[in-house]
Formats: sequence, structure tokens, C-alpha cells
Amino acid sequence: MSAFYEGTVQHRRLAVREHAFRHRISMAYIDLDDVPALLRRRFRRSDHIGDPERPLREVVREIAGPDAPRGPVRLLTNVRTLGHCFNPVCFYYLFEEDGETVGAVVAEVTNTPWGDRHAYVLPGNQGAGIGRHLLEHLRALSARRMLVGTWAAAEWAIRFYRRNGFEQVSPERKTVLLQTYWNIPERQIETSVVLANPPLGD
Repeated sequence: MSAFYEGTVQHRRLAVREHAFRHRISMAYIDLDDVPALLRRRFRRSDHIGDPERPLREVVREIAGPDAPRGPVRLLTNVRTLGHCFNPVCFYYLFEEDGETVGAVVAEVTNTPWGDRHAYVLPGNQGAGIGRHLLEHLRALSARRMLVGTWAAAEWAIRFYRRNGFEQVSPERKTVLLQTYWNIPERQIETSVVLANPPLGD
């Protein structure tokens, strides 16, 4: 899963004296559960936030809060070059258990050259109830039953809907509903579930 990403960074200052620059950069994208051998000498735990004796992924999950996703943690960062690490900002992507959905991002900002570090959780509204309020708003628009389809593997999404009054329908009813109200291929029907609110009496 690890890789290198290439891009361009640019900066322009308009005051006190106008100044601008633009140059190419290359950053490593590292799965913290599987640091490739090629990077082990260039990636050091001590170059990042928290107690170097603790696993970095655990520290990042604590920063993200009690509702932090429990899937893989992947880091976009500068690694050491010729023994030195210049890393003004790096980003931790906290994935849900499906390994594909990003549930939170933590930005670690380092004040070079003094080494002061601060972490910021993005977005700041994670866990603030926005999804629940949106569902409540939709429910207020109509008294009709609400149906939601999602991937069977998206356990985090299923848990969310169940917490908000939805119940999963039987596999037989699911197939009929998906064929009636959705236009999706047969394979997607097989790998999906449907939840209803109010629940259907199967």
C-alpha cells in the first residue's frame, strides 16, 4: 500500500516584500502497519509526534479522539534524506475498518527548526452529530418509510444507521427492494444491504 507521491509546492508573499517560489516535492505514503524495507532507514518513529516508545498509530488515534476510526493508519510525510528530516507538515489518514473509507485526517505541523509539534484533527466536526441531524431533517420532510442501501462490508455505516433507528431487512426483501427502487448490477445487489426506518416487518 505504501508509495511515493510527487507534486509541486508553491508560495507567494505579497508584503512586506513580494516573494514567491515553486518547486517539486516527493513525499512517502506509508502504511504504519507495514513500513516497507526500502524506507525503514529513512523513516524514524522519533521524527513524529508523541512518545517514541509508543506505536505511532496508537498516538494518532488518541489525538483523533474516542470515535477515531479503527482501520489502517496511513501517513503522507517527508522521510529522511542524507540523515536529515525536514518535515514542516505531514498527514495521517485514519481509515475505517473497510480500509477504503477515510474517517478522519490528522495534520502534524512541525515548527522548523525548533521542532515544536502540534496536531490538528480534520475535519473538526467529526462526531458532532451532523449525520444524525441530516437524517432527522430528512425524516421531518416526509412520513414515508426511508430506505438506505449500502455495502454489506461497510460495517461502520450499518452501525451508524442502526444507532439512528434503522433496521436491516432480510436478504430476500433486500433483493426485491434493490430491484424495485435501485438500478444496479446483480453483483452489487449481492454485496449490498438495505436498512429501513421505520423497520419493515419481515
